[in-house]
Amino acid sequence: MKKNYYIYFILLLIATGIVYLSLYSKLSHSIILYCAISVVNSAIFILIWHFLRKMDSSEKKVIYAIIGAGIFFRLSLLSLSPIASDDLNRYLWDGRVMTNGINPYRYAPNDPALNFLHTSSLPQSVNFPAMKSIYPPFAQLVFFCANKLFGESYTGFKLLLFLFEISTIILLIYLLKEIKKPLYYVSLYALCPLPIMQFMVDGHVDSIGIPLLVLSLLMFFKRKRLGFYITSGLSISTKLVSAMILPFTIDDLEKSYLRKVLFAIIPLAVFALSYLPFVTNGVFPFESLGTFTTNWAFNGSAFSLFFSFIPNNQKARLLCAVLFLLFGMYLFFSKKETSQKIYLIFFAFFILSPTVHPWYICWLAAILPICFNWSGMAFVCLINLANFVVINYKLKGIWQMDSSVLWIEYLPVVGLFIWEMLKNKRPNSLNQYQTASRL
Repeated sequence: MKKNYYIYFILLLIATGIVYLSLYSKLSHSIILYCAISVVNSAIFILIWHFLRKMDSSEKKVIYAIIGAGIFFRLSLLSLSPIASDDLNRYLWDGRVMTNGINPYRYAPNDPALNFLHTSSLPQSVNFPAMKSIYPPFAQLVFFCANKLFGESYTGFKLLLFLFEISTIILLIYLLKEIKKPLYYVSLYALCPLPIMQFMVDGHVDSIGIPLLVLSLLMFFKRKRLGFYITSGLSISTKLVSAMILPFTIDDLEKSYLRKVLFAIIPLAVFALSYLPFVTNGVFPFESLGTFTTNWAFNGSAFSLFFSFIPNNQKARLLCAVLFLLFGMYLFFSKKETSQKIYLIFFAFFILSPTVHPWYICWLAAILPICFNWSGMAFVCLINLANFVVINYKLKGIWQMDSSVLWIEYLPVVGLFIWEMLKNKRPNSLNQYQTASRL
């Protein structure tokens, strides 16, 4: 029977590859194909995970098949232009600005001071051209390198992201070895359609920060304090969301409150120092970030629900923020394993956030291999439904989120989460490893 499972597994991988390649076809409009492929391959992904749990997935041929398929799927999509998002144009523009020695936080793309940098495609293809850059320094460094190496090439930029993706997969394998978990769990990221589509088609910057997050977790479980603190700071300098793990990891590493506070300074200092070169002549790098976090809203489940009862943007945001802080405090003082706390804080953040683009959930996909939960599996698959908003926008020019899509997208996720909490499921204890390693 296990041999049959392996055959099914290989057939599903082949089917997945064929579905990805259909994105090059002319069967329908590219955005319709994009959404359909995301949904279909997410369903196949769940089947693949089902068979991996049934078969002897510790065999080397299985691990090689997972890694090989993950690499092939990503390479097969590299030459495509972005379909569901135009954020990549902003990355290319910021890289061009940086290459010319200009602070990307100083001017908005449509500022006349940058007219001499205009090309045939930039910055007219940049979204929100009246806003200055929102992306942190380490991301800006990658934009700079991409421009130096490849100019305004989509494929060139995504080639760099491909290298970051391979780094994530390799680091996850090392992390799984370190915590003594089955290596086939790497499939939860390597074969997950969400990062494959979001990074290799649309080229989102989150691909840069995720390997740094995984590296920081590897340093954490190896008890390499300095390495953990520095890599955490670098990860935050790519995407601020990774800062959420600090309270729980530092609490685990340091026993006295004085040491917790002192060592928390290191990643925060790395983050602050990364911004230092950009804070010149009155430039405030967080200007656009502040605008984004206080005004933007898209695909937020709890926020949309609260807003329907409290039709006030700021009050609904405040309620979400308070609930998130309360949940974080509960996790901090709970006796849950550190890995579970990390999973839960990411999960809670995305449930309570007013803005939840599909690529945001790729961070949760990177946590699943070390702390698997069905609520997370449902989240990384169902989040693809949010892309259906883009269909209406691309075809009809209407940007509107249907409430029925929100219910279909989030109800199974929240239902599974409540079930897991009530059952007090403890998926794959990592603290048992930590305890054993100290004996």
